[in-house]
Amino acid sequence: MKRSWFWPASVWLMFGLVLLGGVMRPGRNAATTGKTKQVRVGIVLSVGGRGDQSFNDSAYDGLMLAKKLFRGVQVRFSEPRENAAARQDLENYAKEGFDLIIGVGFLMGRALQDVAKKYPKLRFAIIDSVIKLPNVTSLVFQEHEGSYLAGVLAALSTRSGVVGFLGGMKLPLIQKFEAGFVQGVLDTRPNTRVIVSYLGASPKAFHDPAGGHKLAQTQFGQGADIVFHASGSSGLGAIKAAREWNQQHPKVDDRKYIIGVDGNQDALAKGSVLTSMIKRVDVSVFESIKNLLLGKLEARVYRFGLAESGVGVTDCKYSRDRLPKNFDAVLKRKVMAIIQGKIDVPFEPNKVRRPKGSSKKPAPRKP
Repeated sequence: MKRSWFWPASVWLMFGLVLLGGVMRPGRNAATTGKTKQVRVGIVLSVGGRGDQSFNDSAYDGLMLAKKLFRGVQVRFSEPRENAAARQDLENYAKEGFDLIIGVGFLMGRALQDVAKKYPKLRFAIIDSVIKLPNVTSLVFQEHEGSYLAGVLAALSTRSGVVGFLGGMKLPLIQKFEAGFVQGVLDTRPNTRVIVSYLGASPKAFHDPAGGHKLAQTQFGQGADIVFHASGSSGLGAIKAAREWNQQHPKVDDRKYIIGVDGNQDALAKGSVLTSMIKRVDVSVFESIKNLLLGKLEARVYRFGLAESGVGVTDCKYSRDRLPKNFDAVLKRKVMAIIQGKIDVPFEPNKVRRPKGSSKKPAPRKP
């Protein structure tokens, strides 16, 4: 792809700033005169905090970029270890009268809703959940669209004819990743077998690297040579499992690969991460702060899909030797077809379209 249709976060955001002209100095554009208006933004990260190289780190990056580029913006973030602490952090920001309070992740939905009801004059935003209140902005993603592209790449890369999906909690949100991925695989190579596994039934499933490592090894043992994880920092363990395998099996055709999620995880284990399904949480945070400054932040649902550059995949910088030469052209056609409505990507596993007469058994593929 040569980075032609999916740009890094910094490029995308800076391009948006160029188009918006004076947004670099929101003190004037936000209808303030004289002294720059001070705006305080508080963000409560999902359980697990920074360091996941994924969801939380992306949200933090968006917050820090807004602080850097927008004069007068003061930011604070918290990293709760459990949901009860997340609720208290939201409450603390509200008591201090922050101008915008952002909750990161669907697990924070109920807590943010309760606090937003208690403080109706304050502005809130929630990522990955929809809350219908007059002071709450909902930021949701079309994860199934980006996951479809990950499925296409998995199907183009597999040698064994078996690929895997490794999820955190078995919830509707994570099942969107599963459904899109499976459909992308089957649309590209119908006889591929897809193994689906989930780590657990509690939030711990999203920050359990040891569990991710073990489950990835299990799927490798079942024949999968490409595994897409949607499991937060648990996926770091899955990436480690692939790296360990490849240290012992250096030939390209013998390698195992993980597909990263949310952030660009390609460089975490060069040659062991096929690609990453990017979910632009950084963009949603940045855009919310920008719209707040411009007086345009609305209490509605903002959706980020392929058409909005809200999801996508990386350029496979370290894994091109495993992919066919025309893979970037294939992806571009798929992207346009999805945006134009020619491909309907399901967001529920039971809506996946399975080709008639296709075998569910592994279909070995020659190198």
